[in-house]
Amino acid sequence: FVYFWNLGSYGLIDPDEGRYSEIPREMLESGDFVTPRLNYVKYFEKPVLHYWMTAGSFLIFGQNAFAARLVPALCGLGGCLLTFLLARRMTGIGRTGGYAALVLAGSLLWFVISRLNILDMTLSFFFTAALFGYGMWLSEQVPSRRRLWMLLFYGGMALATLSKGLIGVVLPGGIAVLHLAISRRWRDLPSLFPPSGIILYAVLTAPWFWAVCRANPDFFDFFFIRE
Repeated sequence: FVYFWNLGSYGLIDPDEGRYSEIPREMLESGDFVTPRLNYVKYFEKPVLHYWMTAGSFLIFGQNAFAARLVPALCGLGGCLLTFLLARRMTGIGRTGGYAALVLAGSLLWFVISRLNILDMTLSFFFTAALFGYGMWLSEQVPSRRRLWMLLFYGGMALATLSKGLIGVVLPGGIAVLHLAISRRWRDLPSLFPPSGIILYAVLTAPWFWAVCRANPDFFDFFFIRE
């Protein structure tokens, strides 16, 4: 209730909320969901997933402030849910999971960012989903389930990459490698790079990057080199 209370009662805050609401609005207007545009000028600074999700919210709820902020609010609450599930799994105590989720939900910065239409909470949710998969993989004993959790790890990194760029794979991937190294779990390091996970990451990320590069030859240099 608190996260959704008066979510659309205040105007979009410039420049960021205006920017990340106008780009999906123009996608809906033009029908071009490959090349992001801001004020009808190509905008290559960030990937496309948040724009797609916001455009979907606009289609369902109309083009208004509530619809613009709905995706971050859902992602913020989703991060609290994942925190609850992982803390409960790590400790075996449901109450501990509840406390962990409440601490996160009551953290001022997490709450504020969840109520603004910017990319950070979308990134944070998929970042959390990736590390949730990694944490579950660490504690799982059944081999088939371990593979599924590892796929969640790679799927979360892929969607985080589509949310805000290479930070979505560098940070969670780096955390996992450093954690295993510091824990001296050397035997688990090769298992962190399964072919199935790498393929899933490529399947989720490559199509849009290929399509936007094909439509805009200058995208690759601007996004991967300059940005």
